[in-house]
Amino acid sequence: MSALTRFEADHCAVVFLDHTPSLFPVHSIEPAKLENNVLGLAKVARELGMPVVISTIQPREAALADPLFDNLTRVLFADEVIGRTMFDAFGSGEFRRAVEETGERTGMKRLIMCGLWTETSLLQSVTSARSRRRDVAFVEDCSGGVSERSHQAAIHRMVQSGATPVTWWSLIAELCPDTAAARYRKISSIIQEHAGINLPPQMAPEPPPTER
Repeated sequence: MSALTRFEADHCAVVFLDHTPSLFPVHSIEPAKLENNVLGLAKVARELGMPVVISTIQPREAALADPLFDNLTRVLFADEVIGRTMFDAFGSGEFRRAVEETGERTGMKRLIMCGLWTETSLLQSVTSARSRRRDVAFVEDCSGGVSERSHQAAIHRMVQSGATPVTWWSLIAELCPDTAAARYRKISSIIQEHAGINLPPQMAPEPPPTER
């Protein structure tokens, strides 16, 4: 995959892995920032109608007890959470089938992936995706490791595998590059809320129609 390849909303699926920081303590990013970024990405994926796969290595009940994971499933209206026992999500037949189905719906084999920890589930799943000839972007600031050093080492290995590192706001700007488009206006309130960016009036959300 060329480093210049762009990821487009109509041709990608988004994968969230093990976003349970109360069970997987994270020290490479502030917890509040991690939650902000993950939920911002999830809301954009929802509004753009992008296929999403959510998976956890924890029992469902334990995962849903985590505030971030619970909020993530609520944002995405996700009833189906794929449970598994292996760090490599592709070791789960159910996960593989879900990803294959998203590939059929999008017509492409591009994945946007993030998760905890960077050095375990995310690293192993990203490299497995690359071995299956998937184009992969991993969202660095929607992921986290037990330390900054282990987080960076995992990033280095994923880049070596051919995966593309992105940040969540950079990715959103890539998914919606035209600030005058209806698609961008659709997510501009999410950008304001989670990226802290105040848009000029011509880029702001269109007001709802008034009732006559």
